[in-house]
Amino acid sequence: MSRDQKALDGVKNHIALIENRLNLLLSGEIFEDLQMNEGRELLRQKVLSAIQDILQQEIGEPGVEQVYFENFVMQ
Repeated sequence: MSRDQKALDGVKNHIALIENRLNLLLSGEIFEDLQMNEGRELLRQKVLSAIQDILQQEIGEPGVEQVYFENFVMQ
């Protein structure tokens, strides 16, 4: 979630970098931890932080306010 067009453009322009970072982050998670609400909330915070870090480096501001999981599928 963002209300800042500069941040939205930043996400769009740097989506490959964001996807790469999120893939690395997600691949390191422990299945059992994500079965609990606390684990999913911690993951949501890690994802938000990762995106904000990238935007801070690339556009000079964190830009994204929140990350929401619409679906959560584990295999």
